[in-house]
Amino acid sequence: MQKLLDCEEKVMLVIWQSKELLSYKDIMIKVEEFFGDNWKPEMVCTFVDRLRRKGYLHSVKVGRYKYNEAIVNFDNYRKTQLQV
Repeated sequence: MQKLLDCEEKVMLVIWQSKELLSYKDIMIKVEEFFGDNWKPEMVCTFVDRLRRKGYLHSVKVGRYKYNEAIVNFDNYRKTQLQV
């Protein structure tokens, strides 16, 4: 499991906290609420794409929108980070 950059970890923390699938806009709003970071939509798309390539996320297309869900759960991520 690859280590995450701070910005990628923020996206994952938002997704792990959520009980539902999140769109790019949902992620952008929640990152600003939780961390105070004001990201542009393009930045969120870039971070989500990186997380998909690293195997942390899966995207589901519903209509015109993509929603994101975690493949890796929070506990497994923390365990691997503590081992490093």
